[in-house]
Amino acid sequence: MTTNKQLYIILDTRERKLMDIFDKKSETISYKVEQLDVADIIINDEVAIERKEGNDFISSIIDN
Repeated sequence: MTTNKQLYIILDTRERKLMDIFDKKSETISYKVEQLDVADIIINDEVAIERKEGNDFISSIIDN
């Protein structure tokens, strides 16, 4: 069974690079920008994505 559910994407206000990428694809991807307390991207209020660079990721999982 296939559903054609519209993607509802929210980008954090600090994600300028992502906004630029999404703007280039504006015909196929619509999004809105909000200041998010958790995550950098939220999709359909079901999936939260936190982007990290390698060192930041390692620091976040190692207990100092």
